[in-house]
Amino acid sequence: MNKRIKIKKESFYIPFREHLVDIFGTLVPGILFLNFTIFTLAWPIWAILAEFDDKRLMTYEIAKRIIKFTKFFKSEIGIVLIIISYAFGRIFFRLNKDKVDEDSYRYIARKKLLNKETLENWVVRKKGEVSENWIVRKIKEISEYWVIRSTKNESPICDYPYYYLYEYLESKGMSHLTKFVPWRGEDEETYKYRATHRINAIKIRLMYYEPYSFTYIFRNEAHIRMMSSIWYVMTYILRLGLILIIISIILLLYFPIDPSYLVTRRIIPILTSFIMLVLAFIIKRAIKKIYHFMRVREIVLILEGAYIASIENPDFLKGLN
Repeated sequence: MNKRIKIKKESFYIPFREHLVDIFGTLVPGILFLNFTIFTLAWPIWAILAEFDDKRLMTYEIAKRIIKFTKFFKSEIGIVLIIISYAFGRIFFRLNKDKVDEDSYRYIARKKLLNKETLENWVVRKKGEVSENWIVRKIKEISEYWVIRSTKNESPICDYPYYYLYEYLESKGMSHLTKFVPWRGEDEETYKYRATHRINAIKIRLMYYEPYSFTYIFRNEAHIRMMSSIWYVMTYILRLGLILIIISIILLLYFPIDPSYLVTRRIIPILTSFIMLVLAFIIKRAIKKIYHFMRVREIVLILEGAYIASIENPDFLKGLN
Protein backbone atom coordinates (compact mmCIF):
# COMPACT_ATOMS: atom_id res chain seq x y z
CA MET A 1 0.00 0.00 0.00
CA ASN A 2 2.81 2.41 0.93
CA LYS A 3 4.58 1.59 -2.31
CA ARG A 4 1.47 2.39 -4.34
CA ILE A 5 1.10 5.75 -2.54
CA LYS A 6 4.77 6.53 -3.23
CA ILE A 7 4.36 5.68 -6.91
CA LYS A 8 1.33 7.93 -7.24
CA LYS A 9 3.11 10.75 -5.42
CA GLU A 10 6.10 10.50 -7.75
CA SER A 11 3.81 10.32 -10.77
CA PHE A 12 2.19 13.60 -9.70
CA TYR A 13 5.22 15.49 -11.04
CA ILE A 14 5.14 13.80 -14.45
CA PRO A 15 2.64 16.26 -16.04
CA PHE A 16 5.17 19.04 -15.39
CA ARG A 17 7.85 17.02 -17.14
CA GLU A 18 5.56 16.45 -20.10
CA HIS A 19 5.96 20.12 -20.98
CA LEU A 20 9.48 19.21 -22.10
CA VAL A 21 8.01 17.67 -25.23
CA ASP A 22 5.97 20.78 -25.98
CA ILE A 23 8.96 23.07 -25.40
CA PHE A 24 11.65 21.04 -27.16
CA GLY A 25 9.54 19.24 -29.74
CA THR A 26 7.10 22.01 -30.68
CA LEU A 27 7.91 25.54 -29.54
CA VAL A 28 11.67 25.56 -30.20
CA PRO A 29 11.39 24.27 -33.81
CA GLY A 30 8.47 26.66 -34.40
CA ILE A 31 10.48 29.67 -33.21
CA LEU A 32 13.44 28.49 -35.28
CA PHE A 33 11.26 28.16 -38.38
CA LEU A 34 9.69 31.59 -37.90
CA ASN A 35 13.05 33.31 -37.38
CA PHE A 36 14.69 31.59 -40.33
CA THR A 37 11.71 32.43 -42.54
CA ILE A 38 11.68 36.11 -41.51
CA PHE A 39 15.41 36.53 -42.07
CA THR A 40 15.24 34.66 -45.37
CA LEU A 41 12.24 36.58 -46.74
CA ALA A 42 12.76 40.08 -45.31
CA TRP A 43 15.41 41.44 -47.65
CA PRO A 44 14.15 39.77 -50.88
CA ILE A 45 10.63 41.11 -50.21
CA TRP A 46 12.05 44.58 -49.56
CA ALA A 47 14.04 44.37 -52.82
CA ILE A 48 10.95 43.33 -54.80
CA LEU A 49 8.89 46.17 -53.31
CA ALA A 50 11.67 48.60 -54.15
CA GLU A 51 11.36 47.59 -57.82
CA PHE A 52 7.98 49.31 -57.92
CA ASP A 53 9.08 52.29 -55.87
CA ASP A 54 11.98 54.08 -57.52
CA LYS A 55 11.91 56.97 -55.07
CA ARG A 56 11.64 54.52 -52.13
CA LEU A 57 8.72 56.47 -50.69
CA MET A 58 6.45 53.43 -50.32
CA THR A 59 9.09 51.14 -48.80
CA TYR A 60 10.20 53.88 -46.41
CA GLU A 61 6.61 54.50 -45.31
CA ILE A 62 5.98 50.77 -44.79
CA ALA A 63 9.16 50.40 -42.70
CA LYS A 64 8.23 53.49 -40.68
CA ARG A 65 4.77 52.14 -39.89
CA ILE A 66 6.09 48.70 -38.96
CA ILE A 67 8.60 50.23 -36.51
CA LYS A 68 5.88 52.43 -35.01
CA PHE A 69 3.48 49.52 -34.70
CA THR A 70 6.01 47.24 -32.99
CA LYS A 71 6.93 50.01 -30.56
CA PHE A 72 3.36 50.28 -29.22
CA PHE A 73 2.43 46.57 -29.28
CA LYS A 74 5.60 44.77 -28.17
CA SER A 75 3.88 42.35 -25.76
CA GLU A 76 0.99 41.60 -28.09
CA ILE A 77 3.31 40.95 -31.04
CA GLY A 78 5.45 38.69 -28.87
CA ILE A 79 2.43 36.64 -27.81
CA VAL A 80 1.19 36.36 -31.40
CA LEU A 81 4.63 35.25 -32.60
CA ILE A 82 4.80 32.59 -29.88
CA ILE A 83 1.34 31.31 -30.86
CA ILE A 84 2.31 31.23 -34.55
CA SER A 85 5.59 29.49 -33.67
CA TYR A 86 3.73 26.91 -31.61
CA ALA A 87 1.25 26.29 -34.45
CA PHE A 88 4.05 25.74 -36.99
CA GLY A 89 5.98 23.63 -34.48
CA ARG A 90 2.93 21.47 -33.87
CA ILE A 91 2.68 20.74 -37.59
CA PHE A 92 6.33 19.68 -37.75
CA PHE A 93 5.88 17.70 -34.52
CA ARG A 94 3.24 15.49 -36.18
CA LEU A 95 5.30 14.67 -39.26
CA ASN A 96 6.73 11.20 -39.72
CA LYS A 97 9.87 10.54 -37.63
CA ASP A 98 10.69 7.43 -39.66
CA LYS A 99 11.52 9.63 -42.65
CA VAL A 100 14.13 11.48 -40.59
CA ASP A 101 15.43 8.16 -39.26
CA GLU A 102 15.74 6.81 -42.79
CA ASP A 103 17.61 9.91 -43.96
CA SER A 104 19.98 9.64 -41.01
CA TYR A 105 20.59 5.94 -41.64
CA ARG A 106 21.16 6.64 -45.34
CA TYR A 107 23.77 9.28 -44.46
CA ILE A 108 25.57 7.04 -41.96
CA ALA A 109 25.50 4.06 -44.33
CA ARG A 110 27.07 6.12 -47.09
CA LYS A 111 29.81 7.33 -44.75
CA LYS A 112 30.66 3.94 -43.33
CA LEU A 113 30.19 1.91 -46.56
CA LEU A 114 28.93 -0.99 -44.51
CA ASN A 115 30.42 -4.37 -45.22
CA LYS A 116 28.59 -7.65 -44.66
CA GLU A 117 29.84 -8.12 -41.09
CA THR A 118 28.96 -4.56 -40.03
CA LEU A 119 25.55 -4.84 -41.65
CA GLU A 120 24.68 -7.90 -39.58
CA ASN A 121 25.20 -5.94 -36.34
CA TRP A 122 22.83 -3.11 -37.22
CA VAL A 123 19.21 -2.76 -36.20
CA VAL A 124 18.29 -1.78 -39.75
CA ARG A 125 19.44 -4.11 -42.49
CA LYS A 126 18.36 -6.17 -45.47
CA LYS A 127 15.73 -8.79 -44.69
CA GLY A 128 16.77 -12.08 -46.18
CA GLU A 129 20.11 -13.30 -47.46
CA VAL A 130 22.88 -10.73 -47.85
CA SER A 131 25.26 -11.80 -50.60
CA GLU A 132 28.73 -10.41 -51.33
CA ASN A 133 27.51 -9.42 -54.80
CA TRP A 134 24.73 -7.40 -53.20
CA ILE A 135 27.20 -5.55 -50.98
CA VAL A 136 29.58 -4.80 -53.87
CA ARG A 137 26.72 -3.60 -56.07
CA LYS A 138 25.34 -1.31 -53.39
CA ILE A 139 28.77 0.19 -52.70
CA LYS A 140 29.17 0.96 -56.39
CA GLU A 141 25.61 2.24 -56.72
CA ILE A 142 25.87 4.46 -53.68
CA SER A 143 22.58 6.26 -54.34
CA GLU A 144 20.69 2.99 -53.86
CA TYR A 145 22.83 1.67 -51.03
CA TRP A 146 20.36 2.69 -48.33
CA VAL A 147 17.36 1.02 -49.97
CA ILE A 148 17.39 -2.12 -47.85
CA ARG A 149 13.97 -3.72 -47.96
CA SER A 150 12.18 -6.96 -47.37
CA THR A 151 12.37 -9.39 -50.26
CA LYS A 152 8.59 -9.95 -49.98
CA ASN A 153 6.60 -7.15 -48.39
CA GLU A 154 8.98 -4.27 -49.23
CA SER A 155 8.71 -2.78 -45.72
CA PRO A 156 10.69 0.43 -45.09
CA ILE A 157 14.07 -0.19 -43.51
CA CYS A 158 13.56 2.31 -40.69
CA ASP A 159 10.03 1.43 -39.72
CA TYR A 160 9.89 1.86 -35.93
CA PRO A 161 10.11 -0.35 -33.90
CA TYR A 162 12.78 -2.00 -36.01
CA TYR A 163 12.29 -5.38 -37.62
CA TYR A 164 15.70 -6.62 -36.52
CA LEU A 165 15.55 -5.30 -32.98
CA TYR A 166 15.66 -8.80 -31.46
CA GLU A 167 18.78 -9.74 -33.41
CA TYR A 168 20.41 -6.39 -32.66
CA LEU A 169 19.94 -6.80 -28.90
CA GLU A 170 21.45 -10.28 -29.01
CA SER A 171 24.45 -9.12 -31.05
CA LYS A 172 25.12 -6.35 -28.51
CA GLY A 173 24.99 -8.68 -25.51
CA MET A 174 21.62 -7.45 -24.26
CA SER A 175 19.71 -10.70 -24.56
CA HIS A 176 17.94 -9.96 -21.25
CA LEU A 177 15.85 -7.42 -23.19
CA THR A 178 14.77 -9.78 -25.96
CA LYS A 179 11.81 -11.05 -23.92
CA PHE A 180 10.13 -7.71 -24.64
CA VAL A 181 10.54 -8.19 -28.42
CA PRO A 182 8.29 -11.02 -29.66
CA TRP A 183 9.08 -10.54 -33.36
CA ARG A 184 12.09 -11.65 -35.42
CA GLY A 185 13.53 -9.99 -38.50
CA GLU A 186 13.69 -13.21 -40.49
CA ASP A 187 10.33 -14.59 -39.34
CA GLU A 188 7.48 -12.83 -41.11
CA GLU A 189 4.96 -14.79 -39.07
CA THR A 190 5.96 -12.74 -36.02
CA TYR A 191 5.55 -9.34 -37.72
CA LYS A 192 1.99 -9.11 -36.39
CA TYR A 193 3.47 -8.52 -32.90
CA ARG A 194 5.61 -5.62 -34.08
CA ALA A 195 3.69 -2.43 -33.32
CA THR A 196 4.36 1.07 -32.03
CA HIS A 197 1.36 0.62 -29.73
CA ARG A 198 3.27 -2.10 -27.89
CA ILE A 199 6.16 0.27 -27.16
CA ASN A 200 3.70 2.98 -26.09
CA ALA A 201 1.99 0.52 -23.75
CA ILE A 202 5.34 -0.26 -22.13
CA LYS A 203 5.98 3.48 -21.66
CA ILE A 204 2.57 3.93 -20.01
CA ARG A 205 3.39 1.14 -17.56
CA LEU A 206 6.82 2.63 -16.89
CA MET A 207 5.14 5.92 -16.01
CA TYR A 208 3.28 4.06 -13.26
CA TYR A 209 5.88 1.56 -12.03
CA GLU A 210 9.16 3.42 -12.69
CA PRO A 211 8.48 7.18 -12.83
CA TYR A 212 12.16 8.08 -12.45
CA SER A 213 13.18 5.85 -15.36
CA PHE A 214 10.25 7.19 -17.33
CA THR A 215 11.44 10.78 -16.76
CA TYR A 216 14.82 9.98 -18.31
CA ILE A 217 13.12 8.26 -21.25
CA PHE A 218 10.70 11.16 -21.64
CA ARG A 219 13.54 13.69 -21.72
CA ASN A 220 15.31 11.65 -24.37
CA GLU A 221 12.10 11.47 -26.41
CA ALA A 222 11.71 15.26 -26.15
CA HIS A 223 15.15 15.73 -27.70
CA ILE A 224 14.30 13.25 -30.46
CA ARG A 225 11.08 15.11 -31.21
CA MET A 226 13.02 18.37 -31.31
CA MET A 227 15.60 16.92 -33.70
CA SER A 228 13.00 15.50 -36.08
CA SER A 229 11.03 18.77 -36.08
CA ILE A 230 14.17 20.82 -36.74
CA TRP A 231 15.08 18.43 -39.57
CA TYR A 232 11.76 19.25 -41.25
CA VAL A 233 12.22 22.98 -40.53
CA MET A 234 15.64 22.95 -42.21
CA THR A 235 14.27 20.95 -45.16
CA TYR A 236 11.67 23.61 -45.90
CA ILE A 237 14.12 26.46 -45.27
CA LEU A 238 16.49 24.87 -47.81
CA ARG A 239 13.70 24.77 -50.40
CA LEU A 240 12.61 28.33 -49.63
CA GLY A 241 16.17 29.67 -49.74
CA LEU A 242 16.85 27.94 -53.05
CA ILE A 243 13.69 29.42 -54.61
CA LEU A 244 14.60 32.91 -53.40
CA ILE A 245 18.16 32.62 -54.73
CA ILE A 246 16.83 31.61 -58.15
CA ILE A 247 14.39 34.54 -58.15
CA SER A 248 17.15 36.95 -57.07
CA ILE A 249 19.51 35.69 -59.79
CA ILE A 250 16.77 36.09 -62.41
CA LEU A 251 16.21 39.68 -61.25
CA LEU A 252 19.96 40.31 -61.37
CA LEU A 253 20.39 38.94 -64.90
CA TYR A 254 17.22 40.04 -66.68
CA PHE A 255 16.05 43.21 -64.91
CA PRO A 256 18.47 46.13 -65.27
CA ILE A 257 18.90 48.41 -62.27
CA ASP A 258 20.65 51.60 -61.32
CA PRO A 259 24.23 50.61 -60.30
CA SER A 260 23.86 52.56 -57.06
CA TYR A 261 21.11 50.11 -55.97
CA LEU A 262 22.88 46.96 -57.20
CA VAL A 263 24.20 45.90 -53.78
CA THR A 264 21.06 46.58 -51.72
CA ARG A 265 18.50 45.26 -54.22
CA ARG A 266 20.39 42.40 -55.87
CA ILE A 267 23.54 41.26 -54.08
CA ILE A 268 22.36 41.40 -50.45
CA PRO A 269 19.09 39.43 -51.11
CA ILE A 270 21.17 36.69 -52.73
CA LEU A 271 23.69 36.69 -49.86
CA THR A 272 21.03 36.56 -47.13
CA SER A 273 19.26 33.66 -48.83
CA PHE A 274 22.59 31.90 -49.37
CA ILE A 275 23.61 32.32 -45.71
CA MET A 276 20.29 30.89 -44.53
CA LEU A 277 20.73 28.06 -47.04
CA VAL A 278 24.19 27.22 -45.71
CA LEU A 279 23.06 27.37 -42.07
CA ALA A 280 20.07 25.12 -42.79
CA PHE A 281 22.31 22.64 -44.61
CA ILE A 282 24.82 22.52 -41.73
CA ILE A 283 22.11 22.03 -39.10
CA LYS A 284 20.34 19.33 -41.12
CA ARG A 285 23.59 17.44 -41.71
CA ALA A 286 24.44 17.61 -37.99
CA ILE A 287 21.05 16.03 -37.21
CA LYS A 288 21.58 13.30 -39.80
CA LYS A 289 24.85 12.32 -38.14
CA ILE A 290 23.23 11.46 -34.80
CA TYR A 291 19.48 10.98 -35.22
CA HIS A 292 19.47 7.26 -36.03
CA PHE A 293 21.66 6.51 -33.01
CA MET A 294 19.34 8.58 -30.80
CA ARG A 295 16.33 6.63 -32.06
CA VAL A 296 18.00 3.29 -31.36
CA ARG A 297 19.02 4.50 -27.90
CA GLU A 298 15.41 5.50 -27.24
CA ILE A 299 14.02 2.01 -27.70
CA VAL A 300 16.90 0.42 -25.78
CA LEU A 301 16.21 2.78 -22.84
CA ILE A 302 12.53 1.87 -22.91
CA LEU A 303 13.28 -1.85 -22.88
CA GLU A 304 15.88 -1.46 -20.12
CA GLY A 305 13.36 0.45 -18.02
CA ALA A 306 10.83 -2.30 -18.67
CA TYR A 307 13.36 -4.90 -17.53
CA ILE A 308 14.00 -3.04 -14.26
CA ALA A 309 10.26 -2.67 -13.64
CA SER A 310 9.63 -6.37 -14.38
CA ILE A 311 12.09 -7.49 -11.69
CA GLU A 312 9.85 -6.25 -8.87
CA ASN A 313 6.59 -6.50 -10.82
CA PRO A 314 6.17 -9.92 -12.45
CA ASP A 315 2.88 -8.79 -14.00
CA PHE A 316 4.51 -5.91 -15.85
CA LEU A 317 4.05 -7.59 -19.24
CA LYS A 318 0.59 -8.97 -18.49
CA GLY A 319 -1.58 -8.68 -21.58
CA LEU A 320 1.35 -7.88 -23.88
CA ASN A 321 2.57 -11.41 -24.52
